[in-house]
Amino acid sequence: LKKALDLIETQSFTLIPQDDSKVSLAPRLKKEDGLIDWRKSAPEIINQIRGMSPWPGTFTYYKGRVLKIDEAKLQIPSSVETCRPAPGQIQGVSKKGIVVSTAEGNLLIERLQPEGRRKMTAAEFVAGHRISAGERLGEK
Repeated sequence: LKKALDLIETQSFTLIPQDDSKVSLAPRLKKEDGLIDWRKSAPEIINQIRGMSPWPGTFTYYKGRVLKIDEAKLQIPSSVETCRPAPGQIQGVSKKGIVVSTAEGNLLIERLQPEGRRKMTAAEFVAGHRISAGERLGEK
């Protein structure tokens, strides 16, 4: 990067036109590409949330309704897990957010948007909904 910046600064670079025959195009994103598959690992889901922002965004289902997920991070387990919960199962709820299990690891949902509502913190969502450990995300 430093070498490239030095070349730009001294204007000692050569422009090379792109060969149009070697161009590869990414497929157009669709809204359904944002559906979270809880059977993926926590890092994969975090990357999906980051990569799909702002459009098409990521979403799951909670009690049959769309729940958009805007911000989440990896959740380090506080103790040794003896059994692995089902992917999408809510492990806990706190002021920090909603802990959800994935195929590998847990993630903490910090910011979300319920269907037809404004974006809010997970704590605000929890305050207005009866959400508890053991419930599942991803089921229509």
